[in-house]
Amino acid sequence: MYFRHCCKVKFIGALNEKLTVAQNEYIASIPFWWFPMLKQSLKISRNVLSQLCIKWVERRGGFDVGGEVVDFSLLDVCLGLGLRVVGEKIDLNEEVVERISEFLLANKKGCVFPVIFKLVDDMENIGKYNWGTLVYEYLVFSLCSASLALQNEPSRFEFYVVGCAYLLELWSFDHLVVYQSKFKCKMNLFPRLLYWMNVSVGDKVMKTAFDYDMAIVDVAVSKEELDHAIVREAFEHFGIEYKTQDLKDKEELERLVEHHEA
Repeated sequence: MYFRHCCKVKFIGALNEKLTVAQNEYIASIPFWWFPMLKQSLKISRNVLSQLCIKWVERRGGFDVGGEVVDFSLLDVCLGLGLRVVGEKIDLNEEVVERISEFLLANKKGCVFPVIFKLVDDMENIGKYNWGTLVYEYLVFSLCSASLALQNEPSRFEFYVVGCAYLLELWSFDHLVVYQSKFKCKMNLFPRLLYWMNVSVGDKVMKTAFDYDMAIVDVAVSKEELDHAIVREAFEHFGIEYKTQDLKDKEELERLVEHHEA
C-alpha cells in the first residue's frame, strides 16, 4: 500500500536561486514573502501520509492519537505557513488550466486554477484573501477522500493526497515530534516552516513519534509569532468562535440536565 503526494519545491527552489534583489524585495511585500526561502530539498516523511490518512477523523476535523482526536485547524496553517486564515473567501470553482503548481495547491496534473492568476494580478488587494483557509480546505478535502477510499477499498494499492502535504509534516512536528527531547526548542521563526525545513528528522523518528500514541493537543504560540498581525487576527477571531461554541455546549448541557431532572 502506497500513499503519494504531489507537494514539491524543486522548481520553486531552482527559481529562487535566480531571483534578483529587486525581485526578492517585491515578493517580500506579498502574503507569500517566505517563498524565496524554500529549498529544493524539502522532505516529507514517508510515514506521515499513511499514518495520518489512517488516523483522520472527518467528522471531528482531526487525527486520532491514542484515542483522543487532536485538531488539525486553520491555526496550524497560519502558524505553519504564515498565511492569513481570516479574510475574503477564494472560490476555485472554475475550469483549471495546465500549469505547474508545486506546493500550496499541488495536484497530480500540475494544474493551477485560473482564478489564482486573476487574484495575483491585483497585487494591491492580494493580502485581503484568506489564502490559508483555501490551502487548508483543499488539503482536508483530499484527506477525507483518501480516508474514505481506505475504508471502502481495502485492497486498493495506491492512494494520493493532493494539496500542501507538507502541512501534515508540520502538524506532526508540532504535535508529535517535539515529544522527542532533542527537538524541544523555542519557536522563534515564523512561519514554522522556516524552522522545521532546516531540521533533519528521519523516517524512523517519525514512525516512533506515531508509535507513542501521545500528542500535544494545544500548541503554544511564541511572543515572536504574536508580533505578526495575521497570527493575532487568527487567534482573536477563532478564540471568539471557540468561546462561543463552548458557551453553547455548556448551555445545551445544562438544558439536558434540567430536562432529565424534571
